[in-house]
Amino acid sequence: PRRDERFSGDFAGKLSMSKNWKGWEVWRFIECGDGHVYISSWTHHKKFLCSNESGDVMTTENRRGPWEKWNVELAPQGGTDGVVIKSTVHDRYLRWNGNALITSKTYEDNAHWTTWHIESAHKHRPGCPMC
Repeated sequence: PRRDERFSGDFAGKLSMSKNWKGWEVWRFIECGDGHVYISSWTHHKKFLCSNESGDVMTTENRRGPWEKWNVELAPQGGTDGVVIKSTVHDRYLRWNGNALITSKTYEDNAHWTTWHIESAHKHRPGCPMC
């Protein structure tokens, strides 16, 4: 990846990007049927990633609504290696715009803002025999 950052959610659910490998940067992908997932904070387990039709991304404690459903797909041809994360109901790509997590209608030409790399949470845990 071109950027060594992860999306992070604080105790109030405010989203940002961080170079840390700590609890606020760990997210759980929960299958919810039809190939869709909910994305919840590992540390703040009641906080779920969601987006609206305008492209705003935030967290919510409502995990049953359509705004909380995401698809994870291989990045489109010509993009960098990795996956894209798309809002199921709004068909918009999760991306970092340099200031905030948002969603956009199209896969951006600067794919490093739209392409994500998913790694297991225990990968960077000290003393992990499986890491």
